Amino acid sequence: MEALAEISARFGVHALVVVLMDNHYHLVVEDEGNALSSAIGHLNQLHAQRFNGRRGRVGALFQGRFKSRLVQEEVYLAELVRYVHANPVKAGMVARAGDYAWSSHHVYLSGATPAWLHKSKVMRLFGGDTPEGRRTLDAFVHARVPEAIQKVLDWRRSPAIVGDEAFKAAHRENARKLRASGRDDVRGERPWLNLQVSEVIEAVASHCGVDLETIRQAVRGRLNRPRRATLILCVELTAASGREIAAAIGARPASIAPMASHYRKLASTDPELQSIIDSVRTRLRHGPESIL
Repeated sequence: MEALAEISARFGVHALVVVLMDNHYHLVVEDEGNALSSAIGHLNQLHAQRFNGRRGRVGALFQGRFKSRLVQEEVYLAELVRYVHANPVKAGMVARAGDYAWSSHHVYLSGATPAWLHKSKVMRLFGGDTPEGRRTLDAFVHARVPEAIQKVLDWRRSPAIVGDEAFKAAHRENARKLRASGRDDVRGERPWLNLQVSEVIEAVASHCGVDLETIRQAVRGRLNRPRRATLILCVELTAASGREIAAAIGARPASIAPMASHYRKLASTDPELQSIIDSVRTRLRHGPESIL
């Protein structure tokens, strides 16, 4: 779940519906950053590293590439919510979807708003994030799914694009144009992922009034907030690999992802560190003219 929050911040890929099963998971995401492949690749890699680290194992955790479908929101979002949230019930793991701990359904019913889940779009479908809206959502998830909808959302048979004919035609035409232009492999990340690690380091140093060596040097026992902020922002705002970030700030490549996760947790209880992160993030995304 922490990794889901990280891909939301870094890639603009927001989880609307989540269920973790025994050996696979389902996500419904909104891909605002047009970076789905990069985001899911990062998610799987990050989870595998943490899973392996906890259990003393090595190697791949997931088999093959993830399967994805582009789905028309206006027609099928509510049905996707039901389809995904009902998985543990269909598998006989629980009697009610809300009883399953590793699903976003019980989070929706609780009214909580964790960083890894974007709830507003889904709850608007059911009358808002109110007790009545939550009851409506729960009843819908447990209602019988029409046979026609089951066929459309069956992952073994459904096409790559799910929607009405106009929706499918528009996306096929867009894909045709990309192929014709030779740009069908464009990653399309958000503009600020074009930032260089050096730009992040310089922005943090300027904001904090420190020299670049302060950020590049780690001294045991000394709290170095600029360095911590730099590491978090490099992971979040650049497309650099862990090796590239490590080389720039003088760290071990394998430590970058765990350190970024650890420092994010520290920032939640360190207002000064969080202030550096927020201020520099805004500056890098929107330019110095937006900072008053």
